[in-house]
Amino acid sequence: MQRFSKILIANRGEIAIRVMRAANEMGKKTVAVYAEEDKLGLHRFKADEAYRIGEGLGPVAAYLSIDEIIRVAKESGADAIHPGYGLLSENPDFVDACARNGITFIGPKAETMRALGDKASARRVAIEAGVPVIPATEVLGDDMDAIRKEAGEVGYPLMLKASWGGYGGYDRWFESELNNARLALLATYNVHVPAFERLIAEQHGDMEKFHETVEALSELPKEDRDAELERLASS
Repeated sequence: MQRFSKILIANRGEIAIRVMRAANEMGKKTVAVYAEEDKLGLHRFKADEAYRIGEGLGPVAAYLSIDEIIRVAKESGADAIHPGYGLLSENPDFVDACARNGITFIGPKAETMRALGDKASARRVAIEAGVPVIPATEVLGDDMDAIRKEAGEVGYPLMLKASWGGYGGYDRWFESELNNARLALLATYNVHVPAFERLIAEQHGDMEKFHETVEALSELPKEDRDAELERLASS
């Protein structure tokens, strides 16, 4: 295991503060970075050292600048970087930049991120490992006839999902064959690298029933609730 003494936290706000707290408990020095808009942010003052980043950049762009984060790490003498979550935490190029500069990245390896960072490649890894997966397409192209054919091979009902990123809000499902109107509608969805996946409707229904059961049980007195849970567990 690599050892380090000073950690730069490439994040902001409560996320950065939590990492700093853990680092302090381990006896490590901490380095904060902050955009101009965060100059009064609490995470700046919780760290042992703090450096401004992203001059001339917007507040989000500042925290997404790999060059700026690496610059501060080298300037401050940080030998490790913790990304927190969000921002650069899932960017394999950031991991590569840390490695090139002799800085430990506290997180997954770049090749792991590239293999599991999007649903399509993660699905291929699962198949190679012999893990059962739900029927799905590869990333969809622009040929609508090919899309209709792939959808039929997966089977209905199916769901349109973003292959990369946590964009659950963009999920759409189709219960029957994609006709021309549905295909035209499909083209309007602003989904990053979309793919189709079989929709397991029965499972969704069971979870809804389970949620309703839990809500109902929460209204019962404790002794009745415990007895009912035991009954459900044995059924």
